[in-house]
Amino acid sequence: MISPVKVFCSHRAVDRPRVKEFAARLLARGIDAWYDEWNLEPGDNLLTKLNEGLDECDAALVFFSKNQWLDDRVATVMHNRMEHGTRVIPVILDDEAVLPAPLRTVATRTIEQFDEIVAAITGGECRAQL
Repeated sequence: MISPVKVFCSHRAVDRPRVKEFAARLLARGIDAWYDEWNLEPGDNLLTKLNEGLDECDAALVFFSKNQWLDDRVATVMHNRMEHGTRVIPVILDDEAVLPAPLRTVATRTIEQFDEIVAAITGGECRAQL
């Protein structure tokens, strides 16, 4: 049996509802989506758990909206891209999103382009659970 692709979903708390719905759709397609609410337990060290999730992923989706943010996760996903070949896909949530400089050279998709994102992270395979 093929193990599922692991995808880290990085987002700001204010964008949580849209990203959670997107992550649930990934799960329905057989993709192991790392989403904070599903992977963090009370008392967990946040940085440790986030770094574990980032280190174990095959791909990282970094969601951007008008609610801009910059933190160490962008640096980590770009490091993993360069060192380990981790696929990084910036996902645009709205027209006002501005990417941080390290991600401006990476091809983006909008949140509406779900099937294209799935194809990119699975190598074109559709791993739907039947």
